[in-house]
Order: sequence, then C-alpha cells, then structure tokens
Amino acid sequence: MNTINLSKHCQLCENKLFDIETGTTCGLNNRKPNFNGICHKIKFGENLKQVTKKINLEYELIKNTKNMSYYNLIFYLSISIGTMFLAYFIGKFGLESGVISTVPLIIFGIALSVLPFAFGPINKYNQGIKIAKKRKEALDILIKKYHLEYTIDFDIKNVHGINEVKSDLKFKGMQ
Repeated sequence: MNTINLSKHCQLCENKLFDIETGTTCGLNNRKPNFNGICHKIKFGENLKQVTKKINLEYELIKNTKNMSYYNLIFYLSISIGTMFLAYFIGKFGLESGVISTVPLIIFGIALSVLPFAFGPINKYNQGIKIAKKRKEALDILIKKYHLEYTIDFDIKNVHGINEVKSDLKFKGMQ
C-alpha cells in the first residue's frame, strides 16, 4: 500500500498533523503513515464526521443538478435545431425566389453558437458526478475497513441561489 493511500486513513484520524512542507504525519510518532491495511491506533472523531459530510454533500449537490442539466440540454438543443431549420427554410425560400443571400449562413452560425449552452452543463455534470462518486466510494471502502457504517440524510434548500444544508450523520460502530 502506498503512502498516498495511507494518508487517507490519517485524514479521518484525530491524531493527524499537517505541515505544508511534510504533508500529513501521525501525531503519535511524528512520522509519515506506515502500516499494513489499517492503523490500529486510529482515533475517530470530528475529522471523520467532517470529511464524511463534505464528500457526501458534494455527491448529493452534484446529483441534484442532473435533471436541470438534461432540461438545459433539451432546451438549448431545441433552440439550436429550430434555428437551423429556420436558416434552411430561409435559404430555400431565397433560392426559389432567385435571391442568393448570406443571411441563412449567419442564422446557421448563430444556431451553432448555441450548442455549447446545450452540452456544457451536461458535460460538467458527467465529469462532476464521476469524480464525486469515486471519492464517495473510496471513503465508504475506507470506513468499512474499520468496521464502521454510517447513514447520512441531507435537507438541502436553495434560497436565492444559496444552498442551505442541514445534515444528520449517524455512525454505527464508532465509540
């Protein structure tokens, strides 16, 4: 097991020390973590609760953007496709009338410029959920190594664009 993975154990421990030059060290021996599997001297408390809340809240907040991301995709994609059809019909009508114009090309260009608004949020959601899910799964695996389980419930209210969050975190198996 490498030091990076071992220091994740320390992030949850009350004995951790952090120094900008050396990084995370154990407060019991002032050394980098060095153990196999689990640390038998780990002490759980506020650090475990804070990290668990933070990672799970990040995951929940990103999950809550899924529907809006898809609605956004449908809305802007509809505008873009509709504008492309408009450009097509204006160009077709112009050609049938014997007029050659750049207006359909300009309208088509505008339709293409709307596409980032359609795909940007869905790409952001997909990337964010992948990262948040990976962090949550890593935390859950680490917590299970210490024979702990937890439940967490969030009450998230968006008031004028600001999330007000209340959480209820309960650990089973923690002293």
